[in-house]
Amino acid sequence: MTELNNQIRSLQEVYGKEKLLAAAIEILGKKVPTDYVRVLDPLELQASLQQIDAAVQDVLEKGKAREEAYGEKIKLLKQKTKLDTQVKLKEAEAFMAIQHEAKSQYVIIDNQKVILGNDKMRDAYRRQYSKVEREELSGIEAELNAIDIGLSAAKDAWETAKESADLVKAKAYVQANLLKFLA
Repeated sequence: MTELNNQIRSLQEVYGKEKLLAAAIEILGKKVPTDYVRVLDPLELQASLQQIDAAVQDVLEKGKAREEAYGEKIKLLKQKTKLDTQVKLKEAEAFMAIQHEAKSQYVIIDNQKVILGNDKMRDAYRRQYSKVEREELSGIEAELNAIDIGLSAAKDAWETAKESADLVKAKAYVQANLLKFLA
């Protein structure tokens, strides 16, 4: 307020008391511009309040959907970790079932002797031994990929809702400051 008083005093010294008073009367006597009247219309103010409520609700809903997707992802990541461990244990069990050594390694599958003479045969045997767990693991990985896509969509929707809310907030801010200015 002191700065305003200093400005008024300096204007009074430069232009004189009469001219300053005449300028103030002219400014204060003007009508409010019609653009201001439209922005400050009671229905427009009510619409802004409703838009704020709707924007907040939209941001909350989008945020909740995003949190739910993250929750589901956490569950699946836990399952994936357990299955990874099961696959490793199953493959270790398969390795322990191999008999003999070097190029003459073999296993007994369904009462038949299967020779594991090279790395490809041993890998095939190991994968076959953990087939059920690997299939389950690949299903979970597919679900995780789908959730990641859903998370991207949920994040985009949340950001869009947030931007809309920011625009409504800016509009309400302009209206509030215009009301203060005209008061």
